Amino acid sequence: MHEMTEPQQLPGEDRPAERERLLRAVRGRLDALGGPTGNGHLHTAEARQETDRLLRHLVAPHPATGGGHALDAEVAYVLGVMYLFVADDRPDAPTAAQDGQCALLLLAPFYCHLPDQPDVLPPPLRAGLDQLLGAEGRRPDAPEEIVQEHAASLANLAMLLLELGITLAYPEAIRVAADLAREALPHLSPDGHDRALAGCNLGYALLLSGPTPVSSPGQADPEQLAEAVSVLRTAFAATPREHPNHARCANGLGLALLASAGQAEDRTQLAEAAAMLRIATQTATEVDQNLPQMYSDLGYTLTLCARTAGEGEEPGPEVREEAVDALRRAVDLTTPAEDGEMLRTRLDRLADAVVIGSPSDDRPRAAAQAEQAVDTLRRLLDLTPEGHPERGTYCCGWRGTGWWHSIRRRPSTCWYRASPRTPQTPAGSRSPGRCSWRRPCSRESWTPARTSPPSSRRTGRPSTTSCSRCCPGTRPATRCGP
Repeated sequence: MHEMTEPQQLPGEDRPAERERLLRAVRGRLDALGGPTGNGHLHTAEARQETDRLLRHLVAPHPATGGGHALDAEVAYVLGVMYLFVADDRPDAPTAAQDGQCALLLLAPFYCHLPDQPDVLPPPLRAGLDQLLGAEGRRPDAPEEIVQEHAASLANLAMLLLELGITLAYPEAIRVAADLAREALPHLSPDGHDRALAGCNLGYALLLSGPTPVSSPGQADPEQLAEAVSVLRTAFAATPREHPNHARCANGLGLALLASAGQAEDRTQLAEAAAMLRIATQTATEVDQNLPQMYSDLGYTLTLCARTAGEGEEPGPEVREEAVDALRRAVDLTTPAEDGEMLRTRLDRLADAVVIGSPSDDRPRAAAQAEQAVDTLRRLLDLTPEGHPERGTYCCGWRGTGWWHSIRRRPSTCWYRASPRTPQTPAGSRSPGRCSWRRPCSRESWTPARTSPPSSRRTGRPSTTSCSRCCPGTRPATRCGP
């Protein structure tokens, strides 16, 4: 998704009023296409602000959802037409490919409508899309194929809403993405990988929508987490190793299992969570832009396995080595452009991991581990500004490292009996809530690794042939849509 601008809502304007104003503005620009002054009005900063702002109205409250949200079909249609003509008018512009893809994602459900639904596309627009998509991409004739293609268009739109919801911190869009993916899933063709990709996106949407162990500790919906684990497990099983979505799907399943383990306070799921996160780091490719977070979550999960081990289940040195190695990779791969809070979180996790299993009977080894923790805490302290709520915690951890880490720490099992509303501190944590069941991951952990899925046949870039060129003299009938 292209970088979005942040125009301000007009003073005193509510969302319905803003929606109507933006729809009028975008339709006005489309109605002026082909005028004597050309189409420059489609490409102004003001026009981009209007379309970007209208994207925030892509979902709206709907009575049929019982107080929830649903896709706003009118907004989707008008935006789809606008993006299509913007991309076509300047095909070499830097944003043309993204605009064209967004247009096709938004218009595909209308283009491939179900057999019992009316065709809302004006004939010139449909003819233009037919030519744009080619014979292979056109709406099929067989009813069962139409149902599958319509489901695929909903699944692709769900992917767009999921990315939109993450980019704009727009939880309503994520919830609608989950609804669309769930609706599409049973109708997708069992051949190929469309169903697995849709299931993976549904799993991520379930993890990100509603209360989670990240946004609302202790309040996550167990049924929602169970559904996320189920759909991600099924999707991963159907995604071959060579598929570009393999690492992303493994990562999602690992996070779902980690969340489920925290919700139920059941450490038996941690081993599988670590195994899936390990697969994610081992199979990630250059398209997986979230690799540092994958390593961070793997190291964190291994640390949590060690912290919650019962008497006689103390981990061997290989667990510590793998956790430390993963977290160091996460720190090393963190780019300067990323949020400083993210780097602090990864360093904090590393400081916890380096002291796993500090032995009381091997003081040289314990001292070496403590020194590693001191180095990490010193760097962490340098990155933490005065007044930051965690700065005092890091200072205390640094000062106490020398004696604290020389004591053999026995893991506590008190979290089994804990109140679900009370954050627990596993034995050896330096402060309440660190490395605990109640703080499994930062919100970034729940962001889908940005794997570019294989485009459906209707999500590619528009060619230089457009509706306006194959239907000379026509204008987009933006008022004939839904």
